[in-house]
Amino acid sequence: MGRAVRLILLTLVLVLAGPAPAFAGEGEGQVSRSAYLARQLAENPVYVSDQVPRAVPRSAAPLFARAAARLDVPTYLMVLPSDGLGVNDEALLASVHDRLGKDGVYVVLGEDGIYGAAAAYGVRASAGEAMRAAQYELPGDAGAVAAFDRFVEVLDSGEAAARADAAARAYRRGEDPADRYPSRTDRNNQSFVTGALMSGSALAVVLCGWHVVRRGERRRDGTAAAPRERRTDLSTSPSSSGRSAARGPSPVRPARRRPTPRVALVLAGAVTATLVGVGGHVVCDETRSDAGPPPTAQDLRARVERVAAGLRESPFYADPESPAVFDAAEQRQLRDRLAELDVPVYVAALPVVTEDACAGDERLLAERLHDELGQDGVFVVADSTGSGRITVSNYGARLDEAALYRLPDEVENSTEAVWEAEDRLLPERLTALFAHIEKAPQGPPGEPYYDPEPAPDAAAEDLLPPLVSEDFWPGLTVIGPLAAVLLLGVTAVVLGLAGLRSPTRAGAAAGARTSTGGARGTTAGPPSPGSGAPAPDRPTPGWLRRTLHAELGDLGTVFDAEGPALPADVRKRVWSCLDAARLLVDEDGDHRLDRDADPLELACALTLVRAGAHAARARSVRHADVPCPLNPLHGPATARHRVRLPGAAQATRTPVCAHCRDELASGRPAVDLMLRLPPPDGGSAVRYDELDGPVQLFDTDTEDLVDDIREYLGVH
Repeated sequence: MGRAVRLILLTLVLVLAGPAPAFAGEGEGQVSRSAYLARQLAENPVYVSDQVPRAVPRSAAPLFARAAARLDVPTYLMVLPSDGLGVNDEALLASVHDRLGKDGVYVVLGEDGIYGAAAAYGVRASAGEAMRAAQYELPGDAGAVAAFDRFVEVLDSGEAAARADAAARAYRRGEDPADRYPSRTDRNNQSFVTGALMSGSALAVVLCGWHVVRRGERRRDGTAAAPRERRTDLSTSPSSSGRSAARGPSPVRPARRRPTPRVALVLAGAVTATLVGVGGHVVCDETRSDAGPPPTAQDLRARVERVAAGLRESPFYADPESPAVFDAAEQRQLRDRLAELDVPVYVAALPVVTEDACAGDERLLAERLHDELGQDGVFVVADSTGSGRITVSNYGARLDEAALYRLPDEVENSTEAVWEAEDRLLPERLTALFAHIEKAPQGPPGEPYYDPEPAPDAAAEDLLPPLVSEDFWPGLTVIGPLAAVLLLGVTAVVLGLAGLRSPTRAGAAAGARTSTGGARGTTAGPPSPGSGAPAPDRPTPGWLRRTLHAELGDLGTVFDAEGPALPADVRKRVWSCLDAARLLVDEDGDHRLDRDADPLELACALTLVRAGAHAARARSVRHADVPCPLNPLHGPATARHRVRLPGAAQATRTPVCAHCRDELASGRPAVDLMLRLPPPDGGSAVRYDELDGPVQLFDTDTEDLVDDIREYLGVH
């Protein structure tokens, strides 16, 4: 009996206590939302809202299901519009779990993957920590698919709490991950920079390279110190007019051809532009600006079909998967009020987001609802989770359009009270709208206030334009060339500040370095007759070219200015030295030293120039017949000393220059004083008399040297 009494008393307590309390934060409308979502999960554990197809189409559900299958516990996922998630995500999960009545991991995500929550019911899993780690570890544009995939990976790792804490600390330090996908603005910037780099780098290579080449040529050839106007034109020489006719074809060596750096620089510029273009396509290889897969046509129709089906049942439709704005009593009142109107009015209260099929255009949504429903009337779209804006479109209802579209202030959403209210005062404002429609005078069948623009192509709007498009051309044609010219100016200034000097002075400095123990020379010779530059024992090809160019120009200027006043034999000697030197190292007759002239040829020409300069100064050829046999670059032999020349059986009293005489008198061996030149094919310098060549300097007087050069070149 006692047990029966206790059962009766417990039954009375339960009856008197009434229904169980609702979940925290859950009202009557919230129960309807939870019940609706629970029914969807009962059919499929992955539910993707049809309201955000541009970001997460419903056809992407298999991607989520594939990720969820990696977990060992039942997983239930809801992807809903972020605007509709609200602040009670965990309360929503608890309510849906209660309605569904199944244990497992419950997850709700916004369409962007940034907002969401997770909880475990009846299973051991750190779902909340795994969600927090996924949100911190991923960039903001990762998307819902990547966010859920990362959530599953973190949860399955068993280190959810540690990873969440580490990611949160990194985020607070400002080490948030970079975006995965470029926007269209980013692509425009990429196109602009690629175009500018292509033209700028190519022109910079050509312009700056040509500038550096020209500066280098001036340094080598001495054009800075000996301007072109100072160089004697061979046509002014006594026999230059007949030289071409007098020259026969050379049986010894072909005519020299100067390489053209312009072609090489242009090719280098083209290669640079090509490499930049290819590199730009490799680096900027993204094709989409969003993570979401493209929606199908059915994805884009799904919400319109769902809402239109609801409007067929009732002219007032409140989105069941969004937070409740109207309770049951308010919905009944609004439906009753609609039934009292003389014209058909259809109301759709739902989220209006840019990721929906209509790209956030309420008037386009109204047009599609009208087409799907197939009924004329006034279509009203109320944004239930965002701005609370109410949009009215008339499709065929007989109302005066001017009066209909002049909405009263109490319908608009511009007041502070509307924005402060959580429900945006939609029940009251819709009631005011119905009263406004009721008062509107009759008129012809109405039309929308304006025809909405078609929605952007959802499958193509996230495709990035090609890299060569839009802002590529301004960068290619304007900014790149300007940058190249600016770089050319900077290069010129930097090279100028670096102290690029004239060839004559550079040659003197080079010779001075050589004479003071540089790697290529040991002892300075006497000042050269033409320019005062020293004559090193081991001159470099560059020193020979620079010095020859400068002294050749100087001697030509002297001959032009003072030739008529010179004695006949001196004038003949100066001209023959000048002419032979030019024939040897300027076969093209373009007043520039041939690039393929080898060191021995350059030394021969410089020896002749210095012999001619000495004769012009001395106004006599008596001491200009024999160059110094130890180093012909020292000039004519004006003294004598006992010396054993290579190949001689014994030392003899031999003509040498004053410098070599002094060195020999100090006890220095003759072999150390001899001129050494690098072979034409490179390598260490050897004594000049050991070099093979058509012209021999050793033990040769000036007149014989001139004749040898003319014979070698086939000039008679």
